[in-house]
Amino acid sequence: MSSVDEVFRQMQTEQNEVSVLSDEETIDSNDYCMLESDTTRKILIPEKYSIFGVESDEKVKTVKFAFPRYVDDGRLDLMDYQIRINYKTANPDEENNKDQTQAQNVHTVGDYIVFEWLLSRSVTQYKGTITFIVCAITANDDGTITTEWNTTLATSQS
Repeated sequence: MSSVDEVFRQMQTEQNEVSVLSDEETIDSNDYCMLESDTTRKILIPEKYSIFGVESDEKVKTVKFAFPRYVDDGRLDLMDYQIRINYKTANPDEENNKDQTQAQNVHTVGDYIVFEWLLSRSVTQYKGTITFIVCAITANDDGTITTEWNTTLATSQS
């Protein structure tokens, strides 16, 4: 597992693909994990994502998210943040079951920020419950996190 500092440095060197609103793209709660509310920060998971895959799948499923672009009573614009997913696998070894990944294809659709999580083998390595949060951060030049916004824990299966 990479240290948080190593992962953050890697995230800083990678650039999110940012696109503009597509006339064809719409937000459907059956296709996107969404926030229940800005207050609860609970992620609502549609049926299609109740199972992330089977043991050891590698990059065959993408989980899509659509959150309000502006949170905390409109004070935070999530487009100004790096979006990542912190997750805990079903690995019974507590020392080696946590990791994080940067969200991909981050863009806006109307008043939503939309992004994707391409599931790697490290997520589905073991059969069982996967827990995760969505984390939005800003950091200064030395990598120190200056602002961090998180969702509550969500779960799926592998």
